[in-house]
Amino acid sequence: MLAACSAGASHDEAARILRRPVAASAGDNTMLMRELVRYATLAPSSHNTQCWKFRLRDQGPTRSITIEPDLARRTPVVDPDDHHLFVSLGCATENLVQAALANGLQGDARFDPTGAGAIAVSLQATQAISSPLFQAISERQCTRGDYDGQPLTAPELRLLEQAGPGNGVRVMLLTERFKWWSRRESNPRPQAITGQFYMRSALIRFSPHRRAGTRCGRSQSPKSRFEPSDPIQSQPM
Repeated sequence: MLAACSAGASHDEAARILRRPVAASAGDNTMLMRELVRYATLAPSSHNTQCWKFRLRDQGPTRSITIEPDLARRTPVVDPDDHHLFVSLGCATENLVQAALANGLQGDARFDPTGAGAIAVSLQATQAISSPLFQAISERQCTRGDYDGQPLTAPELRLLEQAGPGNGVRVMLLTERFKWWSRRESNPRPQAITGQFYMRSALIRFSPHRRAGTRCGRSQSPKSRFEPSDPIQSQPM
C-alpha cells in the first residue's frame, strides 16, 4: 500500500508524500519499480477513478511492469465502451515511461489485447534523462475548487501564452468583453465559430432528452431561446 493511502495523514501531507522525488537505494530494483508505479499513479484518470492495477516482474535481467484495467472501477453510464478507462491507462503508462527514463531505464510499452487488455512495459538499462515531461509529473494537479471570480494575473496570462502555441496553433487572449466583441465584429471566422458554439449549446440544452423535466424546457422552446435580434444567433455560419 502506498504511504499516502495510510490512515491519519492529512490531505496536504498525503499529497506531499505521493509527489515526493523517487527514493530507491542503488541496486534495489524492486523498490525502484514500486517508485515508478507511484509516479504512474500520479497520472490523470477518467473521473479520478484511478482505474488501474500494476503487476511487477523482476527476474534477473528481465524487468517489466504490466498495467491492467481495474474493471471494478468502470463507469459504464458515462463510459460504456471503456474508452476513457483505457485512455487513463495510457496516461499512467506515459508517466511510468518518463519516470523510468529519468532513473536510467528505457521503457518499451506494448498493448496486449487478450483478455481484458493490458499494457506491458519492459524495462532496460539506459542513460538517465530527466525530461521536462518527467519534471512536470509531480506538479500536475486537477483543482476542483470554486472559481473565485478574480481575473488572471499578468504573469499567469504570460504562462498561458507560452504554453499554448504549437504547430499551426496560436494563442489569442481576450481579457475584456468589449475587446472580445470588437474582435468578433472585425473577424468573420471567429463569428462563425462563436455562432456554432452557441448553436450547439442550444441543441444540446434543448434536445428532446435534455429538455424533458427542465425549467427552461417547460418555459420556452429552442426557437424562443434565440430571437432574430440576438447578434450571435444572426451571424452567418
